[in-house]
Amino acid sequence: MKDGELVQQGAPEDILLNPATDYVEAFVKDVNRARALTVETVMKPPACRITAETIDEALSQMKKTSEDFGYYVNDDGYQGIILQQTLEQAVQKGNHKKVTSILIETVPAIQADSILESVIPDTLDTDFPLPVVDDDGQLQGQLSRSSLAEVLGDVSIGINHQSGKRH
Repeated sequence: MKDGELVQQGAPEDILLNPATDYVEAFVKDVNRARALTVETVMKPPACRITAETIDEALSQMKKTSEDFGYYVNDDGYQGIILQQTLEQAVQKGNHKKVTSILIETVPAIQADSILESVIPDTLDTDFPLPVVDDDGQLQGQLSRSSLAEVLGDVSIGINHQSGKRH
């Protein structure tokens, strides 16, 4: 509300990330985003989901993306990260068999409803975007350092009201 007029209505995270006017932007500029936003509001879809059972199939799935790693998911949900280099080394050694835990890197998963402040240390402690899982361990998305830095470091992430473009 400004001068008795409704200037923006919506979910708190929408108002925080996309202020409709300069007035709203000034109003929310000092809000601690790390405490106000959840992982779900910032996460992106998983870049590479590996579901294959064999090393050859896993490598084939990975090569269809631009990533050199993938989130390994089986019937029990997210299991860890597989590196393209690890798969290629296995193939070079003549191993075309089943994907096993020996090939999987342990990278902690985070929950979509976690407050951003609580996942910052985990985000900084790994070289990969963190996998975001639901309560059943199913992969929902990924949270990268760059996504986190973008939302926490740029108080003017909203829409430029003159041009209509993100800034």
